[in-house]
Amino acid sequence: MRFKSEKRPFKLFLIPIAVALITFSFSSHFPQANQVEKIVLDNGLTLLIKENHTSNIVALEAFVRGGVRAEPEGKAGLAELTQRMLLKGTENRTEEEIFTRVESVGAKLFQKTWPDFGAVYLLSRKATMDEVLPVWRDVLLHPSFPASALGSTKGHILDEIEASRDDKFEEVYRKFRATLYGDKAYGKPMLGYKDTVKSLSKEDLIDFYESYYIPDNMVITAVGDFEAEEMSQRLRDYFAQLEVGKGAQKSKEGKDRIELTENKEVSLRRETRVAWSILGYPAPPLSSPDYPKLKLLYTVLGRGMSSRLFEKLRKEKGLVYSTGSFYPSRLGTSHFVNYAVSAPGQAEKAKEAILQVIREIEEGGITEEEMSRGKNYLKGQFLMEHETVQQQAWRLGWYETMGVGYEMDERYPKLIEQVTVQDLKEVIREYFDHYIWATLKP
Repeated sequence: MRFKSEKRPFKLFLIPIAVALITFSFSSHFPQANQVEKIVLDNGLTLLIKENHTSNIVALEAFVRGGVRAEPEGKAGLAELTQRMLLKGTENRTEEEIFTRVESVGAKLFQKTWPDFGAVYLLSRKATMDEVLPVWRDVLLHPSFPASALGSTKGHILDEIEASRDDKFEEVYRKFRATLYGDKAYGKPMLGYKDTVKSLSKEDLIDFYESYYIPDNMVITAVGDFEAEEMSQRLRDYFAQLEVGKGAQKSKEGKDRIELTENKEVSLRRETRVAWSILGYPAPPLSSPDYPKLKLLYTVLGRGMSSRLFEKLRKEKGLVYSTGSFYPSRLGTSHFVNYAVSAPGQAEKAKEAILQVIREIEEGGITEEEMSRGKNYLKGQFLMEHETVQQQAWRLGWYETMGVGYEMDERYPKLIEQVTVQDLKEVIREYFDHYIWATLKP
């Protein structure tokens, strides 16, 4: 039976010059939106199907809205534990049987938890898809959450929580998020806390699964070497009779905008020889018209060695060892982060320099060269993120799951191209008012 129911910031990701200088003709490089077949079953489950015969690979990905944002109070880590336990056994197969079947034909089955959703992925050659597709479906629809695997899985998560304490940037980043969001939604660590993970039970997993892993809360994408009509019928047969369930609960935070009314400063003290600092702001969600503008701004401001922050703080002033910016994509209020790694005595100077760089862009804008370089970077990154069928399936499902529609996969590069210098000035005035300054020092 079925239960009823960004990337490390300090690495410099340099796109080769040849890619960055591509002249983009998106109609020739990417399948258009009308080549994606969208089907909404009577039970609410959404299917996105796209043929791609450039290789013999097929990617199927199931997205479940919820993720960390959906965790009940006092249950931090529940989304991550539920996702991991999906692969530990079903009502029909043990964990060993699941992976023996999948790996014997060279396929891949894996999962990942995100702040706004969880996903289960299957990657297979066309010739072996018939053998592994039932396994993927079984994992999604009939997990048994075996008690024999629960303790060891929690133990692995607890070990990872302990190991994360050695990551000083991650620690100050958690402090920043906790200050901005509190102990809710994005303020919680993905893995949870030691005490909450220890307290999670099989009943907690079942309740979470029954609440969110239901058809009207799921998006399934299929991209690869198949006939669309045949794949469509197969997925209909697999999922059309799925029970609607009791309905996904809604995160209490919703999409309400978070605003700061004053600047806040928080600090941590640890055994370290350098200062790790974050100056960050609340920022709009993926669905905002300002999203592409802030994506371009973070690229110009703090992406790579040609960015404003690197030029000013590192090259010109010599204040930092590393600096940059990032702006994660979120369903609810996100955040725009500027970071610096410096000698402890230089942290405050780095903060003032970051604020000065932001003021300079707000008042004087950026050069045409910076604008062109930033747009080329984002469009080059976009191309590289669509090289495989797995990446294409992920993008389509991600956009649909995040509420902006799979068509955003076609619109996004065009929206980037439309951003102006004035747009960048305006989003700074709109969102960069009060900030949080989080530091970790010796």
